[in-house]
Amino acid sequence: MMYQAILIRSGYVEKGLSDRRLALSWNTAIKSLSSQTLKPCVHIEMDRLDPNASARIEAFESTGCDVRVFWIGDNHGWGIPSGRKLLHRLDDDDMISVDFCGRSLEAAIKEAGDVAVIWPNGFVLFKDRLHPLTHNKNQFVALATDRNGWHPYLDNHHNYFVMSEWRNCIVTQDRGWCWVRHSDAWTKTRKVYLSESDVPLSALMERF
Repeated sequence: MMYQAILIRSGYVEKGLSDRRLALSWNTAIKSLSSQTLKPCVHIEMDRLDPNASARIEAFESTGCDVRVFWIGDNHGWGIPSGRKLLHRLDDDDMISVDFCGRSLEAAIKEAGDVAVIWPNGFVLFKDRLHPLTHNKNQFVALATDRNGWHPYLDNHHNYFVMSEWRNCIVTQDRGWCWVRHSDAWTKTRKVYLSESDVPLSALMERF
């Protein structure tokens, strides 16, 4: 079976922020990982000074996934094994549909070489309103590769689609992810992800 990993960075030091993110994770990423029809391996990078480090590890271990913990500042390379692998990037406050990992892996197994495995359609959750979003580039991208000694860095994942050697594979047009945006997080892309009229929150219950 191809190795499948979810890469999550949860590097918090300030107690208030750490508390908030852990509470969010319990209702988003942790629930999503718990409900996956095919369990991935979770690689989580944390800060040694995180006041909730132990609680955060226990929370992700409660998903039933194999959890591997790495510490910011260590030269760990995310612990990515050699051989064929499928690597996802996920924020600790975002959601993926129950079949996200299973169907991504199924699509990746049929591909060879370096392939970006994409679910173009999802949702944005903002101020208790759910907006459909189509993102044909790098939102919730997964990378299938045979490269050894190479691993994706979280901070430059937006660059994968300017790398000409990466082919694209669409998994499905079904909505497979929910990008959670916070009311106190102002970004220049806000108009983009709020461009579609909101839909009932019950739409999340159908897939997540």
